[in-house]
Amino acid sequence: MNLGIHITFYYIESRLGYLKKVIEELQKIKYSKTIFIYSNTDFCFKEDHENVKVIVHKFADNGHKKLRKFRRFYCQTLLSLGITKYVHPFYLTWMHRKYVESYVEDYDVQMYLEDDICFDSNSFTYWLKNKDLCIKNNYNLGFFRIEIDEKGVKYLTDITQTPNKIIDIENRKFLLNDVNPYCGFWIYDQKELKSFIKSKEWGFKIKRYGIREKAAIGWHGLTMNRYEGTLIPLIDFDDEKYYTDSGCSIHHLPNNYIGNDVFCQFTSPLIIEK
Repeated sequence: MNLGIHITFYYIESRLGYLKKVIEELQKIKYSKTIFIYSNTDFCFKEDHENVKVIVHKFADNGHKKLRKFRRFYCQTLLSLGITKYVHPFYLTWMHRKYVESYVEDYDVQMYLEDDICFDSNSFTYWLKNKDLCIKNNYNLGFFRIEIDEKGVKYLTDITQTPNKIIDIENRKFLLNDVNPYCGFWIYDQKELKSFIKSKEWGFKIKRYGIREKAAIGWHGLTMNRYEGTLIPLIDFDDEKYYTDSGCSIHHLPNNYIGNDVFCQFTSPLIIEK
């Protein structure tokens, strides 16, 4: 199996540690892989990563400051015309799409990651184990971003209320995440990705999400209709409760929503009553 992994990294030295951790964990996935990093400037790692390629888009570093203040549709018009010199730096997150499309025959699996999302070998095993059953039944296999406080307690970053609908598929129980399926990345096998590329969402014709979030939501946003919904596998806890499969947990490394009044209100794993 061959993986193509795409990461946007607007160079900020204080965030370089997150990117290094992300790459370190990706390298532990025991399949052939190439990691593409889309940045505003060229930079080198102290570590020897032969399979990591940095692709520079200078517009994100040198964009015209006055034009950055214009409304977003103006920047999108410039982007569609190829006049990237004047495009807002946030659109660096959109640059991976043409590369993903050009490599669609070269990789069995491709994924897009924000630069602080720690997707590891356990995450990949979870995806391989569950994704076919979900796709077969027109569902997306879901993940939860988590953050960890100073005491080691894990919190769900994006879930603001507890999902409570249980879906039964081939004698397996899944939790329907109809609250917030955003997890800062997407991953698809070649067949599903080819269909995604033909969709309107591939061209960022998406409601609800901001510029950077549009890049990371993939094909499973709440406003999209490809899937019936996003599912998290459930594990039997006892006669009265389930808990969510630990493989769905993806560490949002900065832990910067801990203590927020809206986010990080529920601990992980979620306990669901039968």
